[in-house]
Amino acid sequence: MLPLISMATMLIFLAIAGCKKTHSTTEEIVVTPPADTSKTNSTTLIIGINGHPFNTVAYNANSSTIAGIDYDTQCNMVKAMGMTYYRLDISTDANGKSTNESKLLSMIAKCQANNIKILPMIYDRCSYTGTTTSNYSAAYTQMVGFATLYGQYFDYFELGNEWELFDDLLLNGKLGQVQADYDMPKLLLAEQYVKGMEAGLKSVLPNKQSIVNTAGYFPTFWMDRMFAAAPTINICGWHYYANVPAAYASNNLTTNIHQYLYNRYHRPIWYTEAGYNFKTTLTQQANEDASNAWRITLTEQAKADPNVKAVIFYELLDEPERSGFSPYNFQEENFGWVKYNNYPGKTDQTAWNAWKADPNRYQNWTYKKPAAGLVVK
Repeated sequence: MLPLISMATMLIFLAIAGCKKTHSTTEEIVVTPPADTSKTNSTTLIIGINGHPFNTVAYNANSSTIAGIDYDTQCNMVKAMGMTYYRLDISTDANGKSTNESKLLSMIAKCQANNIKILPMIYDRCSYTGTTTSNYSAAYTQMVGFATLYGQYFDYFELGNEWELFDDLLLNGKLGQVQADYDMPKLLLAEQYVKGMEAGLKSVLPNKQSIVNTAGYFPTFWMDRMFAAAPTINICGWHYYANVPAAYASNNLTTNIHQYLYNRYHRPIWYTEAGYNFKTTLTQQANEDASNAWRITLTEQAKADPNVKAVIFYELLDEPERSGFSPYNFQEENFGWVKYNNYPGKTDQTAWNAWKADPNRYQNWTYKKPAAGLVVK
């Protein structure tokens, strides 16, 4: 979850004329594959990891005041694990220019030097007080700008992130399989923003590949709508955490999400977030063992299914400073595959404050078991 809260938390839950019409809420949804999927037919599974180098302390976003894990070290970590993709969240202004352009260009150069590709997740700028027309136009302008400025650096583009969870609570904590689960006026606005992002991207880069994703438990109605609104979107993105397979099965939804998604959407599948939810009832070692087992299981399943093209694990670094001193943020602070050996946890605020006062607190780090199993010696 590239925003500052994960899908796992939810599971507890330039103006452009001639804009296209929206879908009626009673219109039958027909999902068809994009016209050309030739570039997604590789038989090699992409393995990557998520990171937040432009907006969080641990990832050195505040490098002028706090010594986080610097960009060179992050690239070395990704390379040492034999991964080929680093998924990064990117905010832009209305014209598609990165709000952290110098940091973005620095990371692009460092990844290129290490033969690491970047999967950019471009945050949407959808206005829920706007109209369908204004949102389509704003999205088109944003992506025309982004594609023009940075398109040369990327092969794939992820259009927004976990829309139905983060964007003004479109889903409101419900399952997400039927229209009644959604705030439809808001969904229609979001739908047009997705459509505009796709149209803007392809107007500049018609042969590049686009992804739309979802955060929720099983929000198939949302995904149906997005692919019907923008049928040229190439890839089905899904966020898949270790606590959902059993829930899918126990609710008679599916025992094979990989096959289910391909059969429904006729597109290559990318798990652009895949993570293990640490448990407060387990020791650090037991959690790391379970996380490693999840990595192995999901990777083996993905390699066995020709329609699964990528698994991007969540995430590279632990982020203990999320939400400050909050014992209720346990999962978010433990998603990383790299931990800090002197981190005291959040049971004792005095100890936590002392740790946070150390400007070098992120420099004493160790790979967790899932990463250690991949690190090239």
